[in-house]
This record gives sequence, C-alpha cells and structure tokens, in this order.
Amino acid sequence: MASRPGYSLADVANALPERLRPKPEITKPFAKQAAKGDLVLTGATVHLLENVHQNISATAIRDTVVAKRPLTKFVDSAVADYIKKMGLYQNK
Repeated sequence: MASRPGYSLADVANALPERLRPKPEITKPFAKQAAKGDLVLTGATVHLLENVHQNISATAIRDTVVAKRPLTKFVDSAVADYIKKMGLYQNK
C-alpha cells in the first residue's frame, strides 16, 4: 500500500476492510504517527511504501474492477492478477 503525506498509521488502519481493521482503542495511539513502515495486524501485514508517486487512486482501480475492465493501465499484470484472485476492490 502506498502511503500519502498527511495520513497517520491510524488513518491507514481505519481505512482497512472491517475484517482486518483493529479496534479504535488499538489505533488511537497511532493517530499522530506518520503512515510509513509496516502495519502488523492479526492475519495480515500491510507494508507501506514511501515515495510512490503514481497518479492513480484506489477509487479509479475499484471503479475499473467493478466495471470488469482491464487494470493493466493502472498496475502491472501480476498485480492485476493478484487483485482479481483475492477479490480486492470489489465493493463500492
């Protein structure tokens, strides 16, 4: 996951799908910690990438997945295959 300036580790955790999202009492202490490094959760680890400057958004990817259009203009084909295999970005 690419980090964005101005977002905290708590912001990232709170934006995760509900099944992965930690409880608020766990994320609250990270409200002022920059979104970088790794976010280790039960069942998953989110690696936050720094200095990624792609002019795309999760919304654009999600809209493309929902419309069942190819993702190759946004991501590498291996990433597109992974998104499809894991059923990511299917909810609007």
